[in-house]
Amino acid sequence: MGLDETRSFTLTRPVAATRSDVFDAWTRPELLAKWYFNPQFLPPDEPITVDLRVGGTWRLIMAYDAESSAATGGIYREIVPGKRLVFDMGAVDGCPASTPSAQTQCRWYRSRSTMLQTTPRR
Repeated sequence: MGLDETRSFTLTRPVAATRSDVFDAWTRPELLAKWYFNPQFLPPDEPITVDLRVGGTWRLIMAYDAESSAATGGIYREIVPGKRLVFDMGAVDGCPASTPSAQTQCRWYRSRSTMLQTTPRR
């Protein structure tokens, strides 16, 4: 995809954690559960799954209320522990759908975390 066929945004924020700790927060289900969910949402009924290997997936369910929930997750494309994590966003029956619609790249530096997400234009 060329630049005119995609759109992207970058989030950068300071973090008071080591690169290894931030990597673990993205890749260990018990840590992902502590920060990923909106505290106003219900706790998920299904466990978070993480298959941390290139081609593996991660998936979680966000329960908005008793009647509404959505799956999200991704397919890992590149894994460099403590430095870089690249995955295509998408989950079966999820938001976005399993056809990957966005690529997310997470990088960690000494005191900041950067996330770049690129999506196709529609």
